[in-house]
Amino acid sequence: MELSQSVLISSAYATAAVVIIYAQHISAVREVQPDLDLTNWGLGVFVIGIVGNFYHHYLLASLRSDKTKSMNSKSKYVVPQGGLFTYVVCPHYLFESVTFFGIAMMAQTFVALLTAVGMSSSLCARSYKTKDWYLKKVEGFPPNRKPFFPFLF
Repeated sequence: MELSQSVLISSAYATAAVVIIYAQHISAVREVQPDLDLTNWGLGVFVIGIVGNFYHHYLLASLRSDKTKSMNSKSKYVVPQGGLFTYVVCPHYLFESVTFFGIAMMAQTFVALLTAVGMSSSLCARSYKTKDWYLKKVEGFPPNRKPFFPFLF
């Protein structure tokens, strides 16, 4: 990943965090609280997202460590396998999206929901670009593998 892209993505995440915290601060002083408290459900969804994201990043990192072990031989790009990689090009993006929706459920603000939708849209678009890259660069990549969400899109 290029430095400029990394800075842009990091800035987007930092901005999202600041906006959600600010909206949460403003909504804390409102007199009427939501009828349904989604904090515990949101925490569960958040944890599922974090664990799924970690697991799929672990699978990706293990591919890199396998490449560095065989530095003497010329290595070519390997299509990730395991977990939801069997069905989805970027399952770590899917679980990152799940994490944002968990945060939105805990915050119970419209701003947090919009942030989750916006981040998920961005991650979905990046998944489509990643699939296009795989199809062009990696021989034998399964063309029926969905970019973002298993069996749907």
